[in-house]
Amino acid sequence: MVHNGLEKLQNPEGFSEFVIGQHLDFLPGDPLLWTYAAALTEIICPIGIAFGLATRFCALGLLSTMAFAITYHLFDTGLEGFPFAVVENHSYAFELSGVYATTFFYLLCAGPGRISLAARNKAKANSVRMKLIKEINKVKI
Repeated sequence: MVHNGLEKLQNPEGFSEFVIGQHLDFLPGDPLLWTYAAALTEIICPIGIAFGLATRFCALGLLSTMAFAITYHLFDTGLEGFPFAVVENHSYAFELSGVYATTFFYLLCAGPGRISLAARNKAKANSVRMKLIKEINKVKI
């Protein structure tokens, strides 16, 4: 994902004109704003997912960019004879975006794993909370 975001930042005007302007023109506002939003989402959110920080939020952001990518591919190339056609590159244009979207949907539902930083922070917070409860229980009124 990060490389997709970096590609958008290399030529944001071109992406805005030829992708958003031509195929996603139903989006409100300036296409350049949507380009920068997608690029930053594709650069920042994979890092959050990799470390397990704000996993669900990051997965939602990336799922939304993949939904727009699928929409773009369907407007651009159509279904290409899906599901029985043999296409030129041996994969449908929307196929990779669909796989990514499925993965991000799973992460949205499942959240961070046991070895994520979020789980580590939660374990520390629980430890501190338990110590505090023990100290409160020791105090007699």
